[in-house]
Amino acid sequence: MPQPHPTESRAGTNDLLAQLRADRWHPVAFARFLVRAGRRSADQARRHPRALLEVTLLHAGWLAIIPAGRWRWTLTSWLLAATHLGLLERRRTLGAANTITLLRANLPSLAGDARWLPAGALTSDLLDGRLARCTRTETRFGAHADSLADAAFWTWYTLRHERSPAVRAAALAAWAAPVAAVTIVSIRRGHMVDPPAPTVVRPAAALQIILAVRAISSGRGGRGVLRRARQAGMRRCRPGDSPGQSCSSRRVRNRRSGVEVASSSARR
Repeated sequence: MPQPHPTESRAGTNDLLAQLRADRWHPVAFARFLVRAGRRSADQARRHPRALLEVTLLHAGWLAIIPAGRWRWTLTSWLLAATHLGLLERRRTLGAANTITLLRANLPSLAGDARWLPAGALTSDLLDGRLARCTRTETRFGAHADSLADAAFWTWYTLRHERSPAVRAAALAAWAAPVAAVTIVSIRRGHMVDPPAPTVVRPAAALQIILAVRAISSGRGGRGVLRRARQAGMRRCRPGDSPGQSCSSRRVRNRRSGVEVASSSARR
């Protein structure tokens, strides 16, 4: 079996980080780092044409079903996937497990009621890992994509739909903070580092279950109760009321009209 090309392995990234550290993280060094990383990513994409086509078709199909104004999220997902195909190493195709992971990463771009999105994300998180192990298609690409997909989706969901400050803080600590810490430490040390993997207790997994249950029970992270209350108030309005106006404003307006009529009658 042929050996993987250096630019298709983790060693390529470590070489770039080591050079950045040797240049003492100077702004010019960061510019050179980005240029070299771009060239390496382009070389990786050329060496994985089928995987690049699969990633492109996947995101193009996703763009066809989401609202027109939410294309930026999907474009970012495509860019991150297309520029890290070297992590597939010997594999030439994306695979079913990685496809599920990328779909989870794009869930925030969907429209409609978000109460079921956490349950979908949790299910896909369990499915892609099990599928990769059962089919023996585990790759570094899948490991990195899985962690980034989790960080992107759950951070987005809690900031957008969760009302509890404590749950928001826990989500940032569980997903956003580790990604930022690994990035900073890798740049500082000059080589890629992996976050410690919990063996007994997985706080992030427990938090996923909590968020999914809260979303389903309350609707959109606690906002469904308020929405249902407003809708109930709208239903209690009189049939003759004009649409697009709240009941409270209609009642105030009616009271004011009654006062004006009474005042006019008194003057007569």
